[in-house]
Amino acid sequence: VFETDTCGLIRLARTLNNGTDMNDQPLGCKTDFYIGAAANPGSEDQDLEMAKLENKVTSGAGFIQTQPVYDLDKAKRFIEAAAHLNVPVLIGLMPLRGIKMARYLTDHVPGITIPVPIMDRLEKGGLAAGLEIAQEQYEQLRTSAAGVHIMPMNHIDVVARIVRGH
Repeated sequence: VFETDTCGLIRLARTLNNGTDMNDQPLGCKTDFYIGAAANPGSEDQDLEMAKLENKVTSGAGFIQTQPVYDLDKAKRFIEAAAHLNVPVLIGLMPLRGIKMARYLTDHVPGITIPVPIMDRLEKGGLAAGLEIAQEQYEQLRTSAAGVHIMPMNHIDVVARIVRGH
């Protein structure tokens, strides 16, 4: 666990893709990992977040996948800020199942903030509102980002509903 960090693991995967170990010794075959890196568009310090991402991409990450984002302006600013890295950015979308889930994420998960209008909709509409919000966010994000990765939290059935819009 303590022998490497995120960038070290990315470099290790890159060397395996090159057919060598960490000491540049040939392995006799190559792997074909598509190496990605995580990011947090809601981080308090976006300059530090970008510096970390630059290091991850330099280490060999070929795409970025973010934590869930509920503030679409924040997502778009993050996409613009990461454009110089020249790797696809996949924005995280986690459908909210209700106000209780939204409050938990806001209170306990660093970097996740849920705008008041979304909280109000969830308060009034529960799960149905959460799915409607997810569909709206999907439609907006899929044209802004290279893609969207949906985190259905053990409710895989909602993915098709979000993507199809019904």
